[in-house]
Amino acid sequence: ADESFDTVYSFKVLSHINDIQQALNECARVTRPGGRLFLEFYNRNSLRYMIKRITRPQAISETVRESSVYTRWYDMSELKQLLPDNLKHVGTAGVRVVTPVASVHRIPIVRTIMRQAEYLARDSKLAPYGGFLVLILQKSA
Repeated sequence: ADESFDTVYSFKVLSHINDIQQALNECARVTRPGGRLFLEFYNRNSLRYMIKRITRPQAISETVRESSVYTRWYDMSELKQLLPDNLKHVGTAGVRVVTPVASVHRIPIVRTIMRQAEYLARDSKLAPYGGFLVLILQKSA
């Protein structure tokens, strides 16, 4: 129903939806006035994106490669333009800001260093360069 949730979140989904405007409008519709939204997008201005552009599509299952899945990468200015008028951007968190590839987190000493670096970068001025951008939004009252 309209305005039925105080908090709406979406991770690992919105960058795979072709009609992103409709999805964002739906997120806004079901959020109560004053409610918060936490929406994650793949970031075109990131180390992760650069690595994806220079490497071959990776396997995501035994039979499917990344290239078989619709994926869209955004930048911050583009995301802000897509937001419905009743959603205000109140913050951004970056995920995988300094991690070049996930596999580095499997190396014991490196994992500890990278984890700490990611926590520090998540809410810093580096956040807009995370491989994943989490937009923190608030619906107008």
